Amino acid sequence: MTAAVRLENVHKVYRQPGGEIVAVDGVNVAIGERELFTFVGPSGCGKTTTLRMLAGLEQPTSGRILFGDEDVTHVPTQKRNIAMVFQDIALFPYMTVRQNIGYPLQVARRPGKEIAERVEKTSELLGIHDKLNMKPAQLSGGQQQRVAIGRAIIKEPRVLLLDEPLSALDARLRSEMRSEILRLHKRIAATIVYVTHDQVEAMTMSTRLAVMDRGRTVQVAPPREIFSAPANRVVATFVGTPTMNIVPAKVAEHGDRPTLAFLGAHLPLSEADARELAPLGTLDLGVRPTAVTVVAAGEGQVRGRILLREPLGHADECLIETPDGGQIKVLASLSDDLVEGSEVGIAIEPEAIYLFHPETQATLRCGLAHLPDRRQVKSA
Repeated sequence: MTAAVRLENVHKVYRQPGGEIVAVDGVNVAIGERELFTFVGPSGCGKTTTLRMLAGLEQPTSGRILFGDEDVTHVPTQKRNIAMVFQDIALFPYMTVRQNIGYPLQVARRPGKEIAERVEKTSELLGIHDKLNMKPAQLSGGQQQRVAIGRAIIKEPRVLLLDEPLSALDARLRSEMRSEILRLHKRIAATIVYVTHDQVEAMTMSTRLAVMDRGRTVQVAPPREIFSAPANRVVATFVGTPTMNIVPAKVAEHGDRPTLAFLGAHLPLSEADARELAPLGTLDLGVRPTAVTVVAAGEGQVRGRILLREPLGHADECLIETPDGGQIKVLASLSDDLVEGSEVGIAIEPEAIYLFHPETQATLRCGLAHLPDRRQVKSA
């Protein structure tokens, strides 16, 4: 993969009277030509600071930023051949759509005929050709965002930077604009670097994404790999809706064989797994609510009582308390006749179980399909 953008050991430290704040801590990422690459993570993780350094709006404390083979670490923003769309759309309210889109070319003193032709082409690409004579106040939020994107791409930038461009839109418009950006990505030559805190946006739009936590890139991979093989507990609990359940587990003897004990159940382990995992003490066990099935009381591996049932629309989310005092969330079908307070069983496939190191939070297992007899999961 030819790298369009590279960040090499990039740090950003803000020095204040009370000490230092490390916003970005040694980021190393290579972004391919024409990728739609996303930095995703919670607020304060360093993703927007990283994007601002790519744009030249912030200078790294150390490290290098390269566009292709060119070191642009200290190159001014206006000379980087980039365009940026911010969360705040910031259109000129007194200009028409035509004038807003064409403004970058006007500043660059391009000929009027060229500006007119490229505005027409860009507006058609974004489906706003019939809005060219309107003012921003006459447009919907989604249409305004299209104008902002049009103003950015009319310069035909090498790199297009998008900083949470959909966060101010309602759910329906966000869904529509995700599709618009994906369609746009297929039709323009630019590499797109996207920043969002919304893991749904990141997972549905990206060719690859970087999950960030406390200034570091925790994992860089395609969306399916991020979901199925998270590098650690932080990634595992950040992606996926509803959020992954995390419960304590430990290696124990049950019925003269090593098992993994959790929520009052015992999952058979191989001797090799038991030897490796036992010295770690209490492990963090993860299982996604979508991988847990509610069955009749007494039929599952885990027993419990429904504390709360919340409708999600396509399914209901149930919070179940187990006899050992643990809690686990599961998804129940709308047709399931389950009421709060009723006793149920919970079936968990070993392949759906993740294990995380109790201290480093690194992923130890992504599924336990190699068990000697994975069907023999019994309650204590």
